[in-house]
Amino acid sequence: MTTVLRSSEVRLLRVAVGALRTVAGLGAGLAVLATSVAVSVTLGPADIKVGEVWSAVAAHLGWGTTELTPIRDGIVWNLRMPRTLLAAVCGAGLAVCGAVMQSLLRNPLADPFVLGVSSGASTGAVVVVVLGAGGGVVSLSGGAFVGAVGSFALVLLLSHTLGGRRTGWCCPGSPRCNCSPLSPRSWS
Repeated sequence: MTTVLRSSEVRLLRVAVGALRTVAGLGAGLAVLATSVAVSVTLGPADIKVGEVWSAVAAHLGWGTTELTPIRDGIVWNLRMPRTLLAAVCGAGLAVCGAVMQSLLRNPLADPFVLGVSSGASTGAVVVVVLGAGGGVVSLSGGAFVGAVGSFALVLLLSHTLGGRRTGWCCPGSPRCNCSPLSPRSWS
């Protein structure tokens, strides 16, 4: 005996499977991130094992005790862990910026080097250093930021002026949008 599903039941089943895949993907990603953080904390001249890292972190979070000496505990908690977590946060920030740029431009190949943002940032920094623009008020980072934003604005202005037009926003991964350059919904 075969069971026939109605279209509403099929849609509900697809949503449930999609949600399950999302949760499983996030869980696997967080497990890989936690493992890579623990392994990266072990790297260095002090011979510290992954289990010792887990016990030190658990002890500082109030979930147990550690058998590490105060010096080795300080190496894990005060030296290596902040650097590793900061590196993970910076990497996540760069990933978000890249995803925003690619979805804003509807081009999966868009990156700061192809669009000239990196060159604009370098030019802005050189203008601050060599020409002394800003009279000491604008820092090197500020000049690089202004150069990057200016070059990106110039690229968007040129693409709009030369006939490029957008047909709508693209959110990578959504079922409504295909960001492939070969898709009919990409740049016209």
